[in-house]
Amino acid sequence: MFIFSHASKLSMASVVEQVAPNHKATITFYAGTQTIGGTIAAIEYNNHRVVFDFGTDFRPDPETLAALRELNDDNALRIFLEQRLLPKVDGVYPDAQVTAFPGLIGAAEFPIHTAVIISHLHLDHVGGLLCIDPGIDVYMSDKSLELYNVLSEAGDRPFGHERTFNGVPYYKPFFVGDIKITAYPIDHDCYGASAFIIEAGDKRIAYTGDLRIHGVHSRYTFEYIEAAKHADLLITEGVAASFLPDDYELVGSKEFGEDFYAEKDLDRQFLDLFELKKPILFDFYARNIERLRMIIDTASKTDKQLVLSPKHAFLAKKLLGADVRTTDSLTDADYESDRLLINLPFEQFDSCIDKVASGSIYIHSNSEPLGPFDSRWQAFIDALAIRDIELHSLHSSGHGKAEHIQYVIDQIQPKVLMPVHSLKPYKSVGPNQRILPEIGVTYMIDGGDGQANK
Repeated sequence: MFIFSHASKLSMASVVEQVAPNHKATITFYAGTQTIGGTIAAIEYNNHRVVFDFGTDFRPDPETLAALRELNDDNALRIFLEQRLLPKVDGVYPDAQVTAFPGLIGAAEFPIHTAVIISHLHLDHVGGLLCIDPGIDVYMSDKSLELYNVLSEAGDRPFGHERTFNGVPYYKPFFVGDIKITAYPIDHDCYGASAFIIEAGDKRIAYTGDLRIHGVHSRYTFEYIEAAKHADLLITEGVAASFLPDDYELVGSKEFGEDFYAEKDLDRQFLDLFELKKPILFDFYARNIERLRMIIDTASKTDKQLVLSPKHAFLAKKLLGADVRTTDSLTDADYESDRLLINLPFEQFDSCIDKVASGSIYIHSNSEPLGPFDSRWQAFIDALAIRDIELHSLHSSGHGKAEHIQYVIDQIQPKVLMPVHSLKPYKSVGPNQRILPEIGVTYMIDGGDGQANK
């Protein structure tokens, strides 16, 4: 039975008193229940707490973007809290940095031992990573830590102050107090992505992070389904369901459909465009190392030379062992060449777009700006249109189709489902019981008849 009460009505002492002597596990959500990304939640058991993921909310409105332009390592936490991009979570932030926020308890003053686990390195899951007090242990998969170190060396890391992390191997449990945690690889468009099974006493909680079954590592998701079978609680994302009509009845399926591109389908799409006798420019999200591998392999099948941004080329060298020419070697005339395949990241778009010849092709592949909901999108589209540059969108989402996510839920058959990371979490259906978690509400996992009382 899940018994829950508003955390604001419970003093910290009463929470400790309820959980520790009775050996009851609780879960509290601080962010990300009805947004795409920014999920932050915590499981407490026997005076220990595991917080999972620590991303910033993504709100690409002009006011928020203006505030973010002022970010630096020293003011990141203050701006994130003021803009409500991070929640006010007790016991996580450095004491010296929370004094400006009355009532917020710093890490040193918090009575419950806390650790943080990270599912993957997309910013909506790690944007606040370097705002966490350095005395708190942070765990991520070995591969995620490898990617973090390479990105950091390339100058691409979250704002905040550097700290150490703990890399953990897949399938090998580790403990935070009496809480047992096992990381599993999961199919997502980020190198090192993980799902977790968290065990507190006799309760098993499955947290999927972000997942899909249409990537090159779909078997990881099917393996995780088997490991998570009949979990007491399943917490899963529902990004794709955010865009379903309210009257759409969601039915689980692992079919793709004719209008859907799996990751493996993109190489043919890229090759068709790469072979055109036109100047070709493209961009993709740097953390998608499998997409990077595919682009390198596809380019090698043409008679053109691939040119990557210094950051993308650095990732290719460090993680794939590939030596690729970099864009800092290009002349202005090279941007008009039909013999080159040029990576033009969005952060360099404004400074380079005037060098690009009319009639060129720009391939936008799950990169920034993220789409029509992003306030930067229209200016991006207009900049291409007025220069007569042809836009091609070649996408394969890191998030499963809504039907695929429902299929995962149906296969796991959890006792209780908590869908999050979605604008419409209510579209996901629990085979037994579903709870739409509320921010700041503590849910006690107490066995029993599977009913929820408030």
